[in-house]
Amino acid sequence: MKKPVFGVFSLFLLLTLAGCLALGSLASPAAAKTIVVTTLDDTTVPPFNADGPCGIGTISDLPGTDGLISLREVNIAANNTEGTDTIAFAPSLIARTGD
Repeated sequence: MKKPVFGVFSLFLLLTLAGCLALGSLASPAAAKTIVVTTLDDTTVPPFNADGPCGIGTISDLPGTDGLISLREVNIAANNTEGTDTIAFAPSLIARTGD
């Protein structure tokens, strides 16, 4: 009588699935912070333009001192903040382009 070969393969699939589920729970979309870009201007204001080109601002520093959120500021904030982030654009920016 032949032994089933799929036993090891099934175990591999089960462990792979468990690993994917565990990793997925670390960065689930429900936990993602959504940041809304509110201007097409490619500008940075303190704290996003402080201490070199990368700035020191985080998501909690948004919006900057001008009250607006540029895509550049969002990128700096997301890179300086742990976790997953979602970038969205304000409805007023739809179908518009920067200068």
